[in-house]
Amino acid sequence: HQIERHSRMSNELPVITSINLAGDPANATQADDLLIVTLRGGDGREVVAFHPGEAKPRWTAPRGALAFVRCAGDRVSPCVAGKRSPSGNVALVRIDPTTGELGEPLTEEGDIADATIDALGGSLAWVVDNSEVHEKPLQPGGRVQVLTPRRSGIHTIAYDPTGGILVSSNAAEGRSIVRLSEGRVDPVISAGQTVLSMVRPSPDGTQLLYRIRTLTSDLVEIRLP
Repeated sequence: HQIERHSRMSNELPVITSINLAGDPANATQADDLLIVTLRGGDGREVVAFHPGEAKPRWTAPRGALAFVRCAGDRVSPCVAGKRSPSGNVALVRIDPTTGELGEPLTEEGDIADATIDALGGSLAWVVDNSEVHEKPLQPGGRVQVLTPRRSGIHTIAYDPTGGILVSSNAAEGRSIVRLSEGRVDPVISAGQTVLSMVRPSPDGTQLLYRIRTLTSDLVEIRLP
């Protein structure tokens, strides 16, 4: 697998940095100039942080130790990691994206599939039991809210810059991306039996990047109405 990063120099010519990945990407986030990727493996997930232009990773978490890493708006610090316990449960903890060092816990352990931080770094939301989205202020002591009634098959989430939270749902009755906002559940994409994941809106909320998986995996970008 290969990820390509695009940037621009002062003369406006694109610069492309290719990163070869020894596995199937399950999750990814960016922290300033670092790209942090979670790779699937038969003996657990591995998290690797890359800097463009460098052949070796900046750091690698031990396989099976972390389930994912997500940063504010998937672009900058602060970041959280899903720390996996020996029982297989996951707790959200702070993580230094430059070193991979773990910090204070932010949630109790549970069946946490994914998490997201809003672009301003003030709110944290996460998926519990693949059926509920919980949210709390990122600062310690904030009260946890359950945002929606139970909804089967919730897989990945991301804050929508225009408001609410985007959720990929891989329920048996149909796979889709929906927007959760103030008790409402609004459809965004209906995908039939195609598996959807890694929902990533653009900073202005006008475009949506997501991953689809049938026999192969592809990234799809659409323009939102």
